[in-house]
Amino acid sequence: MSEDLRRAFALIATGDMGGARTEASRFGLAVFDERLPLRYDSNYLLVDELPEAVSADDLVQEARRLDRPAVMVRDGRTGERLAPRFEALGWTIHRGLVMAHRRRPERTANTGLVEEVDEAALRPARRRQLAREPWATPAVVEQLLDAKLTVAQALTARFFAVLVDGEVAGYVDLYHDGRTAQIEDLATLEEHRGRGYASALVLRALQEARRAGCDLVFLVADADDWPKLLYGRLGFDELGRYLKPMRLDLSGAAHGAREQWFCTFVYEVDNQSEPKIARRPMVFTEVYLAHVTLEDWRRNPRGELGTRTATLDRAGLGKLRQNWIYRLSIDGSSKAASFGMACLARATYSGSVSTPILS
Repeated sequence: MSEDLRRAFALIATGDMGGARTEASRFGLAVFDERLPLRYDSNYLLVDELPEAVSADDLVQEARRLDRPAVMVRDGRTGERLAPRFEALGWTIHRGLVMAHRRRPERTANTGLVEEVDEAALRPARRRQLAREPWATPAVVEQLLDAKLTVAQALTARFFAVLVDGEVAGYVDLYHDGRTAQIEDLATLEEHRGRGYASALVLRALQEARRAGCDLVFLVADADDWPKLLYGRLGFDELGRYLKPMRLDLSGAAHGAREQWFCTFVYEVDNQSEPKIARRPMVFTEVYLAHVTLEDWRRNPRGELGTRTATLDRAGLGKLRQNWIYRLSIDGSSKAASFGMACLARATYSGSVSTPILS
């Protein structure tokens, strides 16, 4: 890993992916932030380059032990080695691309359109932008917005916008420590796209970072999406890659959204040992039970047979994870919550679901 990539990852770990506390793990560091429990980038397992003997199954087991919903693998080669197995285990994969400003931009933009604003001034526009996401419940959105304040406690955080008729048309954040800077959370509202606002916002943030004395300015792009091409035209080149598997497999699907007691069983299946007769029996590893309301669901499109289903959103999943009634420990012993059986006795199972985790 290059020195510049180390600096970029260090700033990310301090700011945008910072937590309130950390706990040592046998593979790296577990990050916690009880103030923002629904935000994955504040609650995850952080690892760097790992020996070949360490598998995705090992990291899944460790993440489960620490109750972390995501893993941040900061070594690109390690991440790509582990990615197929994470996907086989049902984890959602995000491939990140760290890009540093290295050369003159190939395109220009009118940075005079960009104004510096308070963080609060961007909240209405951010809410509109986040509302496009299927997981964006009110609780999740507010925690994502509040995370801007926690970043500002750790680093210098500045916020910029293009205003059209007094309304925010696009925005971007700049985080820095006086030496290293990150341009983050770039967005243009849909009705204002195609006018060069995104380029103007990035270039203005870049100017301000240089004026602040930062000799390394970087941003993070989705390696599988098109904005990285725009950043390339603005003078940013690849610095490194990372992998972020996220545990979205506790999905909680049901036939229709309704208020109910909802129970989810998580289990492990051995589908690899040979001969098949030698495979381990299925083992239940976790049981969750929570009372969910209509606001905890997102509605899914009808399937091919016309079936209408609903899936618990991130807030609903948060309720499940907070109300576990059984967990299997790493050593094979089990533990149950003292309140669990009382809840179980009065639960209605019309909405129950089984979600496999293969390990």
